[in-house]
Amino acid sequence: MSQEIKYIAKQIVMVHSINIKPNFIYDSWAINNFKEEYNKKSKFIPDEFKNTINEIYNLYQSVDFSKLPHTFIHGDIMNTNIMKDSNGKLWLIDFAVSNYLPRIQDLVVVSCNICMIDDKEESYRRIKVLVNEYKKVFNLTDYEKDIFKVLFDTSNAMFLMQASYQKNIGNNSNETNFWFNKGKNGLYFSDQKLFDEIL
Repeated sequence: MSQEIKYIAKQIVMVHSINIKPNFIYDSWAINNFKEEYNKKSKFIPDEFKNTINEIYNLYQSVDFSKLPHTFIHGDIMNTNIMKDSNGKLWLIDFAVSNYLPRIQDLVVVSCNICMIDDKEESYRRIKVLVNEYKKVFNLTDYEKDIFKVLFDTSNAMFLMQASYQKNIGNNSNETNFWFNKGKNGLYFSDQKLFDEIL
């Protein structure tokens, strides 16, 4: 798995090296749109998670996105958007929500989606592999390191909140439950000390 994580990191570097600024596309699941989505859907968050997600929202509002390096980003790098061909080669697909946004968002999304599994220790080992490979080309700024956990928590809060909304409107599909559990587990595993060691 480490080799696959390294390959994904190299793909992120390639995407971030593309000199393009496409027209903005609103993605209701994207980290940068958390405030808007929270204002519309926070009422659907189950009571047991309300305090946690409210705290994340308050921290999120203090993030100065203008201080973050912006590049062209994929925006949705997850298992379903990485295909493996018959030769074992990985392909990054589906640039439907690509935008010119803080580059750190791609690293956060991969950390939450691909690196985060049921084993906390292995999850953080994978995130470390991802970040170290990325840093071979692009160093993270101090501010990116400082707010990484906030954005990691935001991404998981978004998963849980959007899935809760879907449940409320009657969508109890396997996909909805997958994202609900993904967000819940991500918030449970979030650990500032481990992020400090990785970054």
